[in-house]
Amino acid sequence: MAINIRRARANDAHILAWTMLSASRAHLARGIWDLLIGADETGCLDYLRRLAVAEPRSLCHVQNMLAPTPMKMNPIGFIHHND
Repeated sequence: MAINIRRARANDAHILAWTMLSASRAHLARGIWDLLIGADETGCLDYLRRLAVAEPRSLCHVQNMLAPTPMKMNPIGFIHHND
C-alpha cells in the first residue's frame, strides 16, 4: 500500500486529537493534556478536536499538520510543518 502525504484538513481533527492525546501519554496512563485539561478521555479529545480547528491558529491547528493518505482506522501519525 502506497502512503502519500497531504495537508491535514478540518475533518482530520478527531484523528489529530487522538494522536496528540496518545503522544502526550506515551507509556503512561495520563499525559500533559490530561493534566492541563483536567477532564476524562472524552473531554480531553473534545477539547483537542476543537483546539485543532480553532482560530486564531495554535501550533496544534490542522493547517500546521501533514497527514498520510489514505487514512484508515489505524492512523500512523501526523507531521508538524511550518510554512
